[in-house]
Amino acid sequence: MIAAQLVFQQLILMAVLISISWLLTKKRMLDVSGAKQMSTILLYVIVPALIVSSFQREWSASEFYGLLLAASLAVIYHFLGMLVSKFYHENSYENSIHRLAVVYSNCGFMAFPILYTLYGTDGIFFGGVFVAVFNIFLWSHGISHFQEGKKLSLKKLILNPGIFPVIIGVLLFVLQISLPTSMNRLLSMLSAVNTPLAMFVIGIYLAPVKLRPLLNDTIIWRTTGFRLLLLPLLFFLVISAVLSYFISEEYQKVVEIITICGACPVASSIILIPSSLGKDGELGAKLVFFTTICSLVTIPMIVYLIQIF
Repeated sequence: MIAAQLVFQQLILMAVLISISWLLTKKRMLDVSGAKQMSTILLYVIVPALIVSSFQREWSASEFYGLLLAASLAVIYHFLGMLVSKFYHENSYENSIHRLAVVYSNCGFMAFPILYTLYGTDGIFFGGVFVAVFNIFLWSHGISHFQEGKKLSLKKLILNPGIFPVIIGVLLFVLQISLPTSMNRLLSMLSAVNTPLAMFVIGIYLAPVKLRPLLNDTIIWRTTGFRLLLLPLLFFLVISAVLSYFISEEYQKVVEIITICGACPVASSIILIPSSLGKDGELGAKLVFFTTICSLVTIPMIVYLIQIF
């Protein structure tokens, strides 16, 4: 219960930050071009700094095995999401967006502040692995929904800002390379900006969307249920049941972290990818908007349920 309360308090603070940029956008003091610029800073500077910083810790074999477990669980989660998304079986652009919305969560912008609140740097340490796996799937399976037949560039995949920092962080951790004190301070300063800047970006993208029409859209409600409740709970129950026979309780935290990463709202990439390819991003914006609002209730609920199981 305490963990759920902490998450709810954190989400309220995040909602306030979202509301600030939402209001400024409504007053035409901010716009989408500003959000794109802030997103660039987040993706290429702030989030990588946060991830690398979390890997600056003493070597521990159990934590290394935890990283391998986190990576395996993240892969399983995304395959499970792809399986659930098959519910939208008709081949249409709208259903493609709904499928991606089911599979891909806002695991960086939304999950990291929550994970840090609950687990400290451990949350970012294991959560960063989920983000790396997320990006591998997004830039292969996700892009394939809009660019059929186009080959994936291995170079672009490795240098992706969601993957490359994890590679660097893992190498620093395994080789036990400590960064200079001044560099660690710089990383800490940059990491501190993650939550407010990420929430400001979300608020700008949510400003043009109207809530009332979405309340009558049964398909959006269905996708929201899949994304925020069915998939994370199904994943947690199945994995907990299976792994209880193979792993010790010390790794239960890893299962919880991966579940929380998967319980976040629809990824903002569902807006950005179609838009960057010249396609309509309106449906993606609606799903991001609606699931973000609903997550204020569902994420504390998920945290509470995984704590009592």
